[in-house]
Parts: sequence; C-alpha cells; structure tokens
Amino acid sequence: THTHTHQSNVTRHPLSVTERLFDFFGLCCCFFGSRMATTTDTTVGALLQEVQDATQRLQEQFAAHAQALDDRRQELAKAEAAFAEEEATERQRVRDDIAERRSELDRARASFDGERGDEVVTFPKKKVTLDVGGKRFTTSLATLRSARGSLLSAVFSGRYPLQEDDGAYFIDRDGRYFHHILSFLRSPEEFEAPDDVAERNALLKEAKFYRIDMGFEALPTPAQQQQQQQ
Repeated sequence: THTHTHQSNVTRHPLSVTERLFDFFGLCCCFFGSRMATTTDTTVGALLQEVQDATQRLQEQFAAHAQALDDRRQELAKAEAAFAEEEATERQRVRDDIAERRSELDRARASFDGERGDEVVTFPKKKVTLDVGGKRFTTSLATLRSARGSLLSAVFSGRYPLQEDDGAYFIDRDGRYFHHILSFLRSPEEFEAPDDVAERNALLKEAKFYRIDMGFEALPTPAQQQQQQQ
C-alpha cells in the first residue's frame, strides 16, 4: 500500500518549467489567433463598406455629370434653334427690304417715264437762253438735262410750265459762278475746280442748290486754317 501511494504521488508531480512554458505559449497562440481572426473579419468588412460607399459616390457623381451634360446639350439645341430662327428672320427682312427697294425703284422709273412722256412745255428750239442773276447764258436743252436728278434737268424736262422774259428763262441765283455749272454739265470728266478758295466754296453752294454733285469738296478758308493751326 505504501508503495502504491508513493507511485501515485510521483504520477501527480507538478509540471516542469518547460512544460508550463509550452502550455502558456499554446494558450497565447490560441488567444492571438482568435483575436487576429476577429480583427481580420472586421477589417475586411470595413474595406467592403468603404468600397461600397466609394462606388455609390462614383455612381452619384457620374449621374450628376450625365445630367449636366444632358442639360448642356439641351441648352445648345435651344441656342441653335434660336440662332436658326434669328437667321431666318434676318434673311426674310433683307429679302423684304430688297423687294421694297426694287418696288420703289420700279415706281420711280414708271413715274419718270410717265412724266417724261407728258410734256407740258414743248421747246421749239434746242438752244436755250438763261438769265441767271442778270447774266445771260446760252446753252442746249441736252446740256441742261444731262445731269439726271438735278434741278435744271427737272425744270427743263418739259413737265413744268415756263415763261420766257425778254427771250430768256430767268433763274434768281448768283450768275458769277453759273459758267462753271455749265462747263461741268458739258464735260464733267474734263472739269477742273477753281483754285481760289472763296470761288471754289461759293461754287459748291451753287451746285448744292442745283442738286449737282461736282465731285470735289470745299477748302478751308485762311481764317479756318489759322484756327486749325492754333
């Protein structure tokens, strides 16, 4: 009996230090393994959530960009339609304006032809004598009618009643410059404007009265030149 008891005590002898260390190491491995597994699961779950959130944000941004692009396309389509409408309106306005101008021109031509055909005065002579401010000038009907649209062309067109006075048709204007008017009507290409500033400018005033474009401009007077220099 004693021997058996001794053997039992030997069997239950406490673990050695090495065995205890191995047991502790095993427990640590189990603990940390469990913690790592839990941590890994949590990390993966968090990453999956972040991916889902990022995907959602990208989808929202894509949808916003697509909507903005669609809105821009609609704005461009409206702008193109407005431009096309404005262009069509402007084209129509130009056509109407051209048609109106042509109509006015046709009416003016018809009126001119009609007036030219209805002569009130028949000039027995091709030669006409004018009394311009007391100065007498002799010229032809063709010369007086040569500048279309001028006052002389209208007066001597035959559409208006005229009366001779002492064998001449009187015009109440300054006769000092009328010879320039006749020279221009006879040969407009060869006409040369006077060099004298006062005479040149006075001639332009007379030409304006007769509604004749003589093709030159007024010159500044000495007083005007002095003012410009100052």
